[in-house]
Amino acid sequence: MVAPDSSFSKAVDTEADSSGFDRNFTIENLGFFRFVENLAAPIQELTTAIDREIVSKKAADPDWDIKRSLIVLPEAFNLGRPYERSDASPSVEAKAMLHALRFDIAQHHSVALIVGLLEEKPGRRNSAYWIDAEGETLMCHKVDEDETGLYRPCRDINPDRLNPILCHNAQVGALICLDAFTECHSCVQQRRRLLRARLNHENKIVGVCAQTTLYGPNRHAPTDAEGCWYVVADGNYNGESLVLPPDDRTRGG
Repeated sequence: MVAPDSSFSKAVDTEADSSGFDRNFTIENLGFFRFVENLAAPIQELTTAIDREIVSKKAADPDWDIKRSLIVLPEAFNLGRPYERSDASPSVEAKAMLHALRFDIAQHHSVALIVGLLEEKPGRRNSAYWIDAEGETLMCHKVDEDETGLYRPCRDINPDRLNPILCHNAQVGALICLDAFTECHSCVQQRRRLLRARLNHENKIVGVCAQTTLYGPNRHAPTDAEGCWYVVADGNYNGESLVLPPDDRTRGG
């Protein structure tokens, strides 16, 4: 877990009116949860990580607060085991995970989450949800195929249900792992271009729920994410979780 920092609120105007938005939420901080241990207990691990970060941050700055943070979680957060080829169902149903994340995390800490979940019904989708204290919103389904057999790629219907989401002071888009690559299937590239075109707010954020290394040796962010804050939460030991501001499109190797 990396505690959400204030770099986003320092760069944008966080004041706005409260009408005409998809979600009644103002984002001040951006962060991620790199979930790579004790995979059978995702809520317990996330709760422990958040509590630990709150204690650490407040020790350095008593005025620091996690409220109004957007925290991105990895892909398949409800799987309950390593992300690899399998025909078995997730250990926690998506509906139960959404309920726990809303009441135990989002409502308790006054934060918003983007999480990747595997859904058995309908259609064995690999999906990304927005969650805050008021409820959850399905943002999108994963389009690309990673050959794990854990989900069915969403190529039969529009993968984007409400993507991006408009908050008080930003638009927030979501992509799941391979869907964020620049080198991938043409239908994935086209879908990502369409999403990028819809991200037309002054303050744009793309949250990526991942289970693999998204970047090569130079760790380049996707070229079509220019102008966006980019938050990656990776659940793979070899992956990298990070927050990239719009003016930082690469990370040194």
